[in-house]
Amino acid sequence: TVPSRPDDGILKLGAFLPTTGPGAALGSPMVEAVQTAVRLINESGGVLGQDVELIVADESDETGVESLLDDGVDAIIGPASSLVALSELGSIVHPVTGVVSCSPSATALALDTFPDNNFFFRTVPSDSLQMTAIGRRITATGRTSVAIGYLDDPYGRALQDSLASRVRQGGQLTIVDETPFASTDADLSGAARA
Repeated sequence: TVPSRPDDGILKLGAFLPTTGPGAALGSPMVEAVQTAVRLINESGGVLGQDVELIVADESDETGVESLLDDGVDAIIGPASSLVALSELGSIVHPVTGVVSCSPSATALALDTFPDNNFFFRTVPSDSLQMTAIGRRITATGRTSVAIGYLDDPYGRALQDSLASRVRQGGQLTIVDETPFASTDADLSGAARA
């Protein structure tokens, strides 16, 4: 399906990144990078002779994606958070919307198979690739066994499952323990001892 989008001759970008809350320390520099890129593009003549427009929406704003789509953006830089991507991506990449999205930092395994209509891209590797790299690194140590400690939440369990699968596929290591810990655990020495 090719969505019909109005062709006004102007590339309009949306930045859907965290500018407030706990993610602001990472999101604010991301927004500055996008603003710098747009400024440089515009200083060089823009796109097809027109300045690129940029609209910034805070990732923590529940209506952020909706407002960007209502403003008619052609593409969205973001979201940064995997959790936000999983909850908001459906409306961004919907065939009727036809908006391209590129996340600078959403790494969740669940995004590997997200039905994105080929409109979603990431500039950071998926956690599945990171777990493959970690599995190779562990194997390269020459050890014969490994224990896996992981954060006991959906994200941590997915990482643990992926890493354990990679280790088992290699056939050179035995997993001797898989120890969960809570995000509220102030002391991880028990998990480390296990």
